[in-house]
Amino acid sequence: MPLAGFFLMPQEIEEGNHELLLLTELNRWQVVLGKFLTLWGLSALTFTSLLPYVIIRYFIGGIEWASELAAAGSVLAAAAVIAAGSIAASGFTSLAAKLGVFVLYLFSALGGGGAGMIGGSMTLGMSATSKWSWLGNTFYHFSVIVVVLCYCVIGLLVARSRLRLAMMNFELKPSSVLLVITGLAPFIVGMIAAFTCGFGSIAGVLLLTYLAWHSDRTPKAPKWMPPPPPNIPRSFTQNASPPMAAEVS
Repeated sequence: MPLAGFFLMPQEIEEGNHELLLLTELNRWQVVLGKFLTLWGLSALTFTSLLPYVIIRYFIGGIEWASELAAAGSVLAAAAVIAAGSIAASGFTSLAAKLGVFVLYLFSALGGGGAGMIGGSMTLGMSATSKWSWLGNTFYHFSVIVVVLCYCVIGLLVARSRLRLAMMNFELKPSSVLLVITGLAPFIVGMIAAFTCGFGSIAGVLLLTYLAWHSDRTPKAPKWMPPPPPNIPRSFTQNASPPMAAEVS
């Protein structure tokens, strides 16, 4: 179901609907975020429809609530990441470009996300047999949530960059910059993890998200600058000379 995001952005870009949307009070981020929440909400709603089977299983043979909740969270997290990646890929025109962006995003999510989880996994393993096991579990699950949120944001930023209407002459194309950041993510996060012995790997994911967030910023005039005067042409009656009396009669 998250792969349905491949069909969300083409109708906005190819038909020019995003130009009409941006004329309203909505901005680019709200447009892509609304699509993501709708798609992921449908996936979560479909997944929760399976809860009666879990309850039946509990009364028949019993289940372990901790492992079941962790598995459910993993399914919802994977659905969120895939939904963000499919929406990002749908912003490109050709089928080859869409597949290439989606494969690049999955490679970055698996490589960079896995490297970002090194610190949490190490902490969880080192504290498993000690009284600080709760701290290791907390940091591990915190790392999981941060990685999922960061890659969802990066995917939506790629989709958001495709809705930009204009660019300055000195600006680089935001979608190209974001794709470069996405492709280099596993190597950058892995390098930071190597320098910090694995414990600072989550900082690399946060750094990449920060760079991606600031790589596509809409230029705005400062608040102190007054708006330009409206460019409204004068009416025809003001430009034309008054008619002669004979013509009027």
